[in-house]
Amino acid sequence: MKAVGIYRESFLAGSPDKDAMILRLTAEELRKGGISVELRQYTNLNPSGRYNLVFSMARSEKARQKLQAFESKGVTVVNSPEAVGLSLNRELAYKELLEAGVSIPKSEVRSLNELELFKKPLVLKRVDRHEQWFIVKGQEDLDAALEFYRSEKVKKVIAQEFIDGSHLKFYAIDGKFFIQPCPRAIVALTRVQAVTAGKAIGLEIYGGDFIVSGKQAYLVDLNDWPSFGGINGYTQGEAAREIASYLSDKMRGVK
Repeated sequence: MKAVGIYRESFLAGSPDKDAMILRLTAEELRKGGISVELRQYTNLNPSGRYNLVFSMARSEKARQKLQAFESKGVTVVNSPEAVGLSLNRELAYKELLEAGVSIPKSEVRSLNELELFKKPLVLKRVDRHEQWFIVKGQEDLDAALEFYRSEKVKKVIAQEFIDGSHLKFYAIDGKFFIQPCPRAIVALTRVQAVTAGKAIGLEIYGGDFIVSGKQAYLVDLNDWPSFGGINGYTQGEAAREIASYLSDKMRGVK
């Protein structure tokens, strides 16, 4: 059986070195299971290549178009390009999450001109990618965020209610859930929301962040295939073994 892994584009990576490492480690684990694995940039992906599986961290529209061509030929692609595209469209993704019953802070799309005067604490996020977000607690914060977004030619952003609480990072591989150490009740609460969120967006390998305030957990970020390098006590090597096991089962029709 043959698989190909696709690196994330550097300009769309929050942690380029860690992102590349989790892909390489996953490839190593797949090879241990007797699977032939290539690693490529999407620009070097041969559209005529014969693969049983494409496992991809790429995010750009051009990359997703290439991956969709493989899907149309019946090749298994993880994560699906459609799900990755949806996860990058925050406006649409948040609507899907709310409809699925996931708790997220109040979020609205705003033009930069609508945000020039500080009114209340917010988190500003790009509508089209996971990076480049700002916590705004005063006019100075807002001015800095707007200056950056204008330099990037960003015209609108998501203005999200700032929730004061404890931050918890999580990862998910299909139904398996990993989160920073926290009380069992919070683990149970966040697990349900994380699994629901993954299904709503269509992601199989993903991660994100919760803010816990009192007895309420708010999902504040959901992203496709993270680096798996942000939870103490859960290494990239451990994650790679879990991911490879899941991908192997997918290739063999078990999942």
